[in-house]
Amino acid sequence: MIRRDDLPIQRRLTLVILATCSVVLLIAIALLATFEILDYRRSLARDATLWADLLGTNAQAALAFGDKEAVTSLLTALRNEPSVDGARVFDATGAAFADYAGTQALLAPPTLPGADGHHFGDSHLAIFRPVVLDAKRIGTISIQVNLAGMYQRVWIFGSVSVVVLLVSLLLGLVLSTHLQRPISEPIVALADAARAVAQRRDYTLRVPAVGRNEIGVLTDAFNHMLVTIEERAAELQRSNQELEQFAYIAAHDLQEPVRMISSYLQLLERRVGTHFDERAKQYFAYASNGADRMGEMIRSLLDYSRIGRDGDRREPVDTDKALSDALDNLQLEVKRSGATVSRRPLPRVVGDETQIIRLLQNLVSNALKFKATAPPQVRISS
Repeated sequence: MIRRDDLPIQRRLTLVILATCSVVLLIAIALLATFEILDYRRSLARDATLWADLLGTNAQAALAFGDKEAVTSLLTALRNEPSVDGARVFDATGAAFADYAGTQALLAPPTLPGADGHHFGDSHLAIFRPVVLDAKRIGTISIQVNLAGMYQRVWIFGSVSVVVLLVSLLLGLVLSTHLQRPISEPIVALADAARAVAQRRDYTLRVPAVGRNEIGVLTDAFNHMLVTIEERAAELQRSNQELEQFAYIAAHDLQEPVRMISSYLQLLERRVGTHFDERAKQYFAYASNGADRMGEMIRSLLDYSRIGRDGDRREPVDTDKALSDALDNLQLEVKRSGATVSRRPLPRVVGDETQIIRLLQNLVSNALKFKATAPPQVRISS
């Protein structure tokens, strides 16, 4: 399951737009539904009150003379109103005088007159109005109206609202796909450029400017950062090239003087070495070892400078052969130290053969130099 924070910016903007539209539409639908219900209830109570007052006025004489049939005949006029479940006229004592029952009446008429006015229940509206003759109350008329029409109207309104909501969301989805592009596309372009720079280290990339808003400021800052990095990378590359060139020239030029020092020290040792005392021989050995170490350092520096100059020369290398070459170069050191070198088969690797030989030679040479008083034992295996 994709987390919300992992969603692409286009989808998140679309969801935000759709969610906002949905909330606004639902609030508007709820307010309209509430208004419709209240307006329907108010209209229904007003109409039912008019019916009761009209019937009460027409029934004044019949009720005063106790003409039940005349009152009942008047109540049958309510059959033209399908929402009326029934009606009842009470006399002055509160006793039922005449009744009317609708064709689909589900509620029994009240046994006693209630307080004047209208009263809403869950499924019906009850109206109680006085019947007055010569300023004297001679009875009460009650009308029961069912609320099926209101619930049907609410159901129709809800169905239409659902259709409107679905159509609005579909339209919002289509519009948001186009409207969010001015915001999402510059951000996506910025993210793609950052990903390309990180993967390819291509600092020449630039993101097109989009204006002077916040995204434009971010784009300009990103491009400025790339310019700065590109300039520093170029400067660093020039500096490295100059340093490699200097190291190569210095190492190459120092080889000959150091070689001459080593050669003349060897000649001097052969000429007058037998006349040296122990202290002089020790000093001479220090000088000879120093010259050898200096030559080794210069060769290492020269090899290092050639890495950048020669480029990538990696290829499959026979490590056993490379080790044999390294041990051949160290024959004198092995003999002088009295070391025992044992080896096992080594695998083939991908790399620069010259550098691998140098690496193995340095490892064995360090093992021969840094030892205790006893002859060293060097074991080489993979």
